[in-house]
Amino acid sequence: SSGINAEWPLRPGLTTAFGDNVFGGKGDPDNGCPVPEIKPADLSTICAEIECAKFTKLDIDGCFEARKYSPAKWVSTEVPDSFMGFRKAFKNLFNYIEGANDQKEKIPMTAPVSNMLVMGSDEQVKVQYMSFLIGEAHRSSTPKPTNKDVMLVEEGEYTLYARAFGYTGFMASKSLIKQEFGILANELKKAGVEVEWSYPITMGYNSPWDSEKRFEVAFAAKAAPSPKPKDLDEICKDIECAKADIHDVKGAPNVQRKDYYEANVIMTEVDVDPTTKKATTAAYNVAFKRLYRYITGNNEKGMNINMTVPVRNKLVIKDNEVSHQFMSFVLPAALTDIPAPKDSKVVQTKEKAYSVYEKAFGGVISEADSETVYSREFKNLWAELTVAGIKPDFQELYTFEYTDPKDNEQRHEVAVLISQNSDIAMEI
Repeated sequence: SSGINAEWPLRPGLTTAFGDNVFGGKGDPDNGCPVPEIKPADLSTICAEIECAKFTKLDIDGCFEARKYSPAKWVSTEVPDSFMGFRKAFKNLFNYIEGANDQKEKIPMTAPVSNMLVMGSDEQVKVQYMSFLIGEAHRSSTPKPTNKDVMLVEEGEYTLYARAFGYTGFMASKSLIKQEFGILANELKKAGVEVEWSYPITMGYNSPWDSEKRFEVAFAAKAAPSPKPKDLDEICKDIECAKADIHDVKGAPNVQRKDYYEANVIMTEVDVDPTTKKATTAAYNVAFKRLYRYITGNNEKGMNINMTVPVRNKLVIKDNEVSHQFMSFVLPAALTDIPAPKDSKVVQTKEKAYSVYEKAFGGVISEADSETVYSREFKNLWAELTVAGIKPDFQELYTFEYTDPKDNEQRHEVAVLISQNSDIAMEI
């Protein structure tokens, strides 16, 4: 089976669908917490024999365990929606650690095997991802997958609320997992804990042949909302903005679809470090100065040209890494006599119309926090689109900057290109 793909009424207003007392086990006489029917294998014993994801327990009252996980790297794959999907996903990841990587290197197995489900607003599973933890010995220099369906994922610190239980047989049954999720959801409600209901997580710790087994169900702590962005109409009163038609996206309240018009642009490549596959702040500054010098006279006519927004950064993704990055300015729509650049690293061209799914956010971003903030917002964009049932191809990403970094009110946007075969979901 591909795992859990039935209706899962997990959100706070719907957890009563599990029943008032679906626990199965008897309450703990000391604290009234529901006890699993089968005691789970001890976690410290498991982690003495195999490397486990590192976390510290948080002192939060409730019939669950609150954990703050350390930053980690995972190797992940989508679980196909088919009868053998779960097995295929596991095999893809297992083959990776057995040598299906660019170093042909064997990597030790770790725990847990994690599965994250993305639930749509219709309570159906939209997509499911299986992941193996990358052990500390390989985290800083991790072999790249050779299977295009397998990817490496970096995670920062995060908090999970988990419930553990044991089971018999080859794997935990769907009905048992559903029951335990119901218990956890109800206990989180009682404790007043806010979590990401749309992303239930399961974690398995054992071989199917182990006599004692441990399985966990979990929800991540609800993320703090992104800072409110400066209003776009307010910005565009004071400076010319790139022309685009804007639409709401059904099922994704914080995402918009933007259809950009054909426009004249100047662009330059941002140097990407060949080792880290990232652009430094210094590289961004160099690219910006090239373009800014063009509009302030470093062109064949010595012409001063009005600034427009946004400042756009385009990231081209290949093999799950940034292969190229380009910064561009849109030239004013009224400018017809366009001068050629003097700088050979600046290109002037007419760009065709294109469309993106975009998420805006505010807040001042420090140089130290920049990577963390943009990574978080791209994940938020991906999550909202996935919940809405939209799966764009994340091979061409954008960031759009609308405000001076020194302004008190900021507007930043992250976006993904809508390919021709992407699902289009607009509010009509």
